[in-house]
Amino acid sequence: MEASAILHLYSCGVFKDEELASVYENLCERIVIHRDQLSREDEDVFLNLIEKLMAVKLGRSTVTRRDL
Repeated sequence: MEASAILHLYSCGVFKDEELASVYENLCERIVIHRDQLSREDEDVFLNLIEKLMAVKLGRSTVTRRDL
């Protein structure tokens, strides 16, 4: 699955907080290893994903670190 498709699914709310770490790792793999390109809109969604993931990791979400 391309990075843009993963980001689209994330932006539609398909992924739960518990799945954010896996989503992030998959995106990084797609971008670094497979050299997928991100559009400007995708970059904004990617930054929102990182902010959400950090909120979860820092305990500012209903999901605990154990859930990741």
